[in-house]
Amino acid sequence: MRLSKNIRDNLHFLIAEVGSQVGNLHAYIDTSSPPQAQRIVDRSGYAYNLKMRIHNSCLGQIVRHKGNDTQTQTLRAAESIATDLERIAELCRDCIHQMAYLQKKSCLRPADYTLLLDQVSVGLQMVQPAIQDKDTGLALKLGHIEHLLDQDYRKLLKHYTKLLKKKQHAEDLIAALFVAHSIEQMGDALLNISEAIISANLGQPINIDRYYHLMESIGRLEADKNLNSLTIEPVAETRSSESSTS
Repeated sequence: MRLSKNIRDNLHFLIAEVGSQVGNLHAYIDTSSPPQAQRIVDRSGYAYNLKMRIHNSCLGQIVRHKGNDTQTQTLRAAESIATDLERIAELCRDCIHQMAYLQKKSCLRPADYTLLLDQVSVGLQMVQPAIQDKDTGLALKLGHIEHLLDQDYRKLLKHYTKLLKKKQHAEDLIAALFVAHSIEQMGDALLNISEAIISANLGQPINIDRYYHLMESIGRLEADKNLNSLTIEPVAETRSSESSTS
């Protein structure tokens, strides 16, 4: 993704801020230390402000690059990435608010939740290199984290549903389940970021399922016709090169 220094810097700061928020949530679940929770609440506006700086910069550049489909797609992708990063920070705050309702702390099993957050942290570490290197393979790995989080969330959902049938500590169990759901939604945000990076690389909006289907089709073509030299190029760039040769 070709981005201006201003947007790159703010994305770097936003990724770092969101990573810090996830780390603080991890520490709070481990220790139940009020200062850890307060750090998340106190910095609620910082990720939002960074997101808005990125949005404003992208909007200004879209206007200046009107007619350049490739650059517009890249800037739209940067907007989307910033939105979903800030969404993860918001979900960290949601977890803190839900945990405030817990009377019986043992209803929330720290090991299960910190495992989920570890996966989110791994995903966040992939974002910047995937953007900088236009690494579609790494973006696909980032998107796969959503699948892993969803699997782990379903296990927790099954566990808490079973406990709720016993009709004991129902409010605490529901609060713990809401925390798990908020972390699972972080996976949805990571998937959106993955798709935004891939869309920028290809020059058109695309989701991961469509991308996999496309690659499977190419694989079948290569097997049938030995088209080993077939590659995928950004659509907007291909159009511009065609127009320049016409």
